[in-house]
Amino acid sequence: MRLYFSLGCEDRVAIFEDHFELTPSSERPERMFGFYLMYERDLLRLCHADDGKGVSITAAEISKRATHDLELARACGVRHGPSRCTVLDVMAGWGIDGLTLQRLGCDVTCLEQSAVAWAMLHNLIERLGVNEVKLHHTDAWCWLEQSREIFDVVYLDPMFPERRKKALPGKRIQYLAQVVSGLEHDLSDWISKARSLATSRVVLKRRLRDPEIGNPDWRIVGRSVRYDVYRCVG
Repeated sequence: MRLYFSLGCEDRVAIFEDHFELTPSSERPERMFGFYLMYERDLLRLCHADDGKGVSITAAEISKRATHDLELARACGVRHGPSRCTVLDVMAGWGIDGLTLQRLGCDVTCLEQSAVAWAMLHNLIERLGVNEVKLHHTDAWCWLEQSREIFDVVYLDPMFPERRKKALPGKRIQYLAQVVSGLEHDLSDWISKARSLATSRVVLKRRLRDPEIGNPDWRIVGRSVRYDVYRCVG
């Protein structure tokens, strides 16, 4: 995939050179096909064909979520003070939930396998100036198997299964679904693996009417999603 950038930004995009074909935007052809990345004025956007506007995440969205998404905070048992809650966001995607938890006072580690999603999240972390967030471009399953780190909360946010409804999800979700890989393991296996690294709980984000996986100890219900919580014995 090509990553186009404004002239003078060579140093800012150098971190992506092992993953994308870096091209000064002056060389960008008028007619585009498929996905590409665009870096302008410190903002990285994922664009598609003639959709030059593309998608991105703003800092304001994270601040708004941290103010209004009380269900996410309750599900993860967010606590403030000297002993901050440690969270592992296994399927970080665009990073909205993980960075919301960071804004709420958690110490957050994010895992993302897709190079595109990783690059977008890296740019968002940079724009937010939250360098304390740890971001790993890695296969999450292998990372869970090899890691010796322990977290209070392991957070699972897989792509939701396709719906039979004709209405499509928002453009940002559509794009994400096309650049991330599907799960190679059952959700029950992910929960079991996640429990080995969590001392307090594993939290699984689901649509309201999606079937339960295993036997969650409780659930936190929002307007369109719910959080199934699995207690862990630390």
